[in-house]
Amino acid sequence: MNLAELRAKLDRVQHGRTFKIVATIIVVACAIAFLATYVLGQAQAGAFGGGPDGAAPANVAGPTPGGEPLSEAEETARTAIEATRRSIEEITSLRTDWTALAIGVAIATGLALVIIWLGLGLTYLGLGIFAGIVAGPLLLLDRARIPFLNIQCRSAGLFTLAMVLLGGAFTALVQSARLIFSSHWATLASGAATATLVVGLAWIAAQVGLMPPGAQGPLIFGIIAVALGCTVAIVVSRAAPPPGQTFAIARLVVDEAVRMKVSLVFMVLLMVALAALPGALNPDTPLRYRVQSFLQYGSSVSYWLIGFLVVFLAVGTVAFEQRDRVIWQTMTKPVATWRYILGKWVGVMGVAAVLFGVSMSGVFLFTEYLRQQPAQGEFEAYVPLDENIAVTEDRLYLETQVLSSRRSVGPTVVAIDEEELEKIVDQIMRDEANRGPTLTSAPRSREQIAAERREAFDRAYFSIGPEDQQLETYYFNGLDEARALGKPMSLRFKGQFGANDPRSEYTLTFFFSPSLPPVMRRVSADQTFTVPITPAAVNPDGTLALTIFNGRLMRDGSRVPNAESVGFLPGSLEVFYPGDSYRLNFARSAIILLAKLGVMAMIGIFAGTFLSFPVAAMVAMGFFLGAESSGFMWDSLTYYSPTNAKGEVLWHRVVADFVTRPIAATLKVFSDIDPIERLVDGRVVSWATIAFSVTVTSLVSAGAYACAVFAMRRRELAIYSGH
Repeated sequence: MNLAELRAKLDRVQHGRTFKIVATIIVVACAIAFLATYVLGQAQAGAFGGGPDGAAPANVAGPTPGGEPLSEAEETARTAIEATRRSIEEITSLRTDWTALAIGVAIATGLALVIIWLGLGLTYLGLGIFAGIVAGPLLLLDRARIPFLNIQCRSAGLFTLAMVLLGGAFTALVQSARLIFSSHWATLASGAATATLVVGLAWIAAQVGLMPPGAQGPLIFGIIAVALGCTVAIVVSRAAPPPGQTFAIARLVVDEAVRMKVSLVFMVLLMVALAALPGALNPDTPLRYRVQSFLQYGSSVSYWLIGFLVVFLAVGTVAFEQRDRVIWQTMTKPVATWRYILGKWVGVMGVAAVLFGVSMSGVFLFTEYLRQQPAQGEFEAYVPLDENIAVTEDRLYLETQVLSSRRSVGPTVVAIDEEELEKIVDQIMRDEANRGPTLTSAPRSREQIAAERREAFDRAYFSIGPEDQQLETYYFNGLDEARALGKPMSLRFKGQFGANDPRSEYTLTFFFSPSLPPVMRRVSADQTFTVPITPAAVNPDGTLALTIFNGRLMRDGSRVPNAESVGFLPGSLEVFYPGDSYRLNFARSAIILLAKLGVMAMIGIFAGTFLSFPVAAMVAMGFFLGAESSGFMWDSLTYYSPTNAKGEVLWHRVVADFVTRPIAATLKVFSDIDPIERLVDGRVVSWATIAFSVTVTSLVSAGAYACAVFAMRRRELAIYSGH
């Protein structure tokens, strides 16, 4: 038997139903056995208990041993100690958290099943063996460098494995997308989506404690949910009619995406960027900075490259069919215009969903991998070198400020007296009218003067002088949830001193409560710092009164002020408290980004209905870039004046302002929907944000869809030549 005959025989084997069933049973059994062994092993080791031998930690609340109630100061101190202890226990318990492992196993198992039922099981097995042969020796050589290339062997090995994994996942899922849009597979996909939803709800229920106690409870419930979901998917797929014209058009778009050279270029760029990014991280930097960098660049690279791909694919799939007259064969079936446009959008979003799902899954899993690496000051993950401390500073910042979902509250700003403001504005306008225009200043409108005075009032409120105005109290409201949660909070601030020389250092003193000792922090100008806050500092009404002294306290109680005033810009003084989990925050961010890609797809299709490919691509890309940068454009317009220094009106500036301002205001809504910055900063991306984002993107997509249908119906396709 020669090589060609052997390859043909193996191909027949991997396409056989018997092989697929046996391979599926083996893969699922291995996944369940691996995960169950790990979970049960952790349970037997007492990892899921609250204290020694799995017992819950003792509650230190209540009266003193003598029966006397605690004083206010003792109660505050006890609450602070309890909150800190619980926070440390939560961080150290992450060492044995199996959620990330379960998600990784589920993703790997799902991808393996897709590959098997595509009839590519043996092909991918051989590809994996080849990748292991190539990358294995490189990983064993670790930090040795490849001659002439000056690249670490470990980095080259990881890059090779990442390229194989990403390329294989992209190829398999694109092929599965073609099957989803064929025959009964569209309905089977909806059934599989139902199963995924059931599993997600089961996992959430297990996390909030609705499941029976025990480590294996959530696992067993998840397995049952998967079985029920798959059964529903099979039954529905058998009873449903085949898909119509919309899914047929969508499948042709997927085929076209594989054939288009521009699509392949962006796919390769995406794989190379994601595979090379982990190797670009400096292992000597603190772990929190490495995780932040990877989250920032991994999510941004995925979104931008897939955004470019979506624009070019959406434009090309419509414009090229008109140019090459392929659309004649489609529209003479006949196919309704609304079905044609909808099918194009579904196909483009199918490709985008595959690429974005694989990319974000890779970002998530590698972030979890980095999380399990030793932080600065640790012997291994979550195990400090110093036995006298429970958690290192690097690990504490990583878990509480990066891989977190924090809610923030700003200080309540005292409102300016509007009557007094009117008097001040009137006086300034009279003074400027008497003085007349000069070469360096132009007459200002009443609104401009009022805005400047309000800004000056806020700036004065958030400034603390060095002498007679050494103390200032700020009130943070709405912290009832933080007080009830009982977990440590944090104050983040960035002060500006004098000329903002970063080499100069100053001391600020913070008073959170009369029963708590003040906190002094050595700070530098225009740099961000954090101060931990105990929930005991929050009053029963949910208010935190923060008093800041611009200086330091001496041992004898005297105060030594700084030589410069300190000021806090809007948004640079915030109180943070924990929200829900980082993983849910990541999922919500991915949903918002995918919704924004849906808008780009529909805008590109709309442009392709009545413009040639180069012009349509330029219009759609201009919308994409303009929408993402509209925040900067809007900020720039605040400094744009339609008059010169002499007060003369420049009409070209008036026209530019008239045209640009509405466009910037409209696109700014799209630009403000940016979850990546909040994700990297550890801020919560709420469900309300998702609802708002999906609503906005749906309305814009629906408007572009209606315009595309109208433009397509007005198109004279029979005489259009594309030139």
